[in-house]
Amino acid sequence: MRTTIDLPEELLRRAKATAAMRGMRMKDLIANILNEGLGPAPGQPGRLDHGALPDLIPAAGRKIPFMRHADLMAMLDEEEGG
Repeated sequence: MRTTIDLPEELLRRAKATAAMRGMRMKDLIANILNEGLGPAPGQPGRLDHGALPDLIPAAGRKIPFMRHADLMAMLDEEEGG
């Protein structure tokens, strides 16, 4: 699909130089940058809910849930005090 955008002159110059150095067409460079910046489409694998952080799963396969810093510090205080 064809579209027109206005870019600052310096940004356009950098984009053209980057595309040339990578041996790419400008439209492919811009499409790649937009795709990376926007991330996966909603519902696609790999998209994170920005309201929650993922759980960590170590090599042994045991799930380690995410803990907020304040919760972790409270747990450490409990261990030290009692």
